[in-house]
Amino acid sequence: MTYEEDEYDCIKYLENSIYIENFNTLRGIFRKRLDQGAASSEIKFTTHDYSTHCKNIYKIISETVVDFSKKPSKKTIFLLDVAVLLHDIVMADNTELRETHAKDGQMFVLDAIYSNDRNEINSVLDASSAKIIASAIYGHGNIKNNVGVKVNTLEELYKKYEHTKTDDDKLACQIGAALRLADELDSTVDRINRPQNEYHFNENLEKDRLSKSHHMKLVLVDKIYKDPEKNDQLKIATNDYYFEKNGFNDDLGEMILEVKNKIIKELECINSYISHKIDGCFYRIFHSVEIETYNSDMQIYLDHPKKKIKKY
Repeated sequence: MTYEEDEYDCIKYLENSIYIENFNTLRGIFRKRLDQGAASSEIKFTTHDYSTHCKNIYKIISETVVDFSKKPSKKTIFLLDVAVLLHDIVMADNTELRETHAKDGQMFVLDAIYSNDRNEINSVLDASSAKIIASAIYGHGNIKNNVGVKVNTLEELYKKYEHTKTDDDKLACQIGAALRLADELDSTVDRINRPQNEYHFNENLEKDRLSKSHHMKLVLVDKIYKDPEKNDQLKIATNDYYFEKNGFNDDLGEMILEVKNKIIKELECINSYISHKIDGCFYRIFHSVEIETYNSDMQIYLDHPKKKIKKY
């Protein structure tokens, strides 16, 4: 069976190698599990499935994140593709793991590779590859430790590499950074896979209020892409159709600026811990983010924002 994403560069790159066979094997196993999981079926939860989220990330990796002119190895792209496939796998069964899913995802892969029983992961991946994937998954999102303190997992990956200086730990840092960036850039209306009127939020619950705000930010962004004239700049294209249909207000302008600031913060994290410290990165290194809009009210707001925007 073939899929639309098979035409994306990050998957086509694996053609004529054992890696495409191994990727297809793993995708055949985990695609269904992700699409039928709790994080996809829960009505007020942002999609963490395969057919929307992972597929979006493969497109983002292919068009924006990976610099294929640097000729990364097929193994590197394979490991990245599998890390994408498995980065949210633990939430397929339990949405309550959201705060720790990067760590839990790492342990999911490690437990599988070290199991005495043959399973879907250790039958396809060798231990070295699996450990790189596990570390990359750990680095893709910050977690809260046992006392509620946020841990920067990408910083933790770099500290490990700084100690070991092994090629595997270096690659884990780079794949973790690429995955983290691509995951963050899947913050557009394409992330929404059901009609808006099907989303129901309880305004009395903080978790629901945060979910509603995040959902609205996705609605307002049409696309995030590499500026064709500036290789180190990302552009956020606003969903101008939404403004034409529903009007514009300052709260919407604030939300767009929050999306921009969140991406800037991730770029600063990725660059400070990985891109500017480890040579030979196979992904593009971005330093700035600009908002692109053709809505006059939005442009006026961007030129003169009226509120102090939250810094993440």
